[in-house]
Amino acid sequence: MPNHTSSYASQAELIRAVIAQEKTAEEEFFELVWGIVNAHAHSWGVRPCDAEDLASEVVVKALNRLHRFKVKRAKLSTWIFVIGRNHAYDMLDKDKNDPLRQESLELQAWMEIGGEDAVLHFDEVAVESRPEVFDRLDQALKQLDPSERELLQLSINASQTAAQIAPQMGMSVGQVRVRKHRLLGRMRDLLSA
Repeated sequence: MPNHTSSYASQAELIRAVIAQEKTAEEEFFELVWGIVNAHAHSWGVRPCDAEDLASEVVVKALNRLHRFKVKRAKLSTWIFVIGRNHAYDMLDKDKNDPLRQESLELQAWMEIGGEDAVLHFDEVAVESRPEVFDRLDQALKQLDPSERELLQLSINASQTAAQIAPQMGMSVGQVRVRKHRLLGRMRDLLSA
């Protein structure tokens, strides 16, 4: 497990502060989860490009379950590791059976090309393959707020990290990661509807 020095006297104190939604505690918690997931994502079989999404999903899961964590039973880092590992395995199993997975990989590849090549590739895929995929994506993006579209644009099209996006959006790094995760989940729901 990666070393994490806490500004809180105990993990119980950190957990109480996170549950009370203290900003510094939430940031520390996000960084703890982020460090653990990044340290182990490869060994769990997660592609490097999916590690940030995995970390965001684990943050949300851990936050939702934090009130149930028993300090006397385990270390917080061990508990987060288990949530991360289980979520990574669930994610990999789900991807195998997801009919939209291939389409999302094509969209991601298109968005990562960038520039004039992306336009040529987009035209080729849209004309020869499945133009309805891009129509659905366009419709889903129109349902987001401008700030939500901007966050996704910076993250996906501009390939910026959460640390680069945070000052531009006036958020903490952890908030960017969680918000991106929630937006991607919403996009998945909109695209699969």
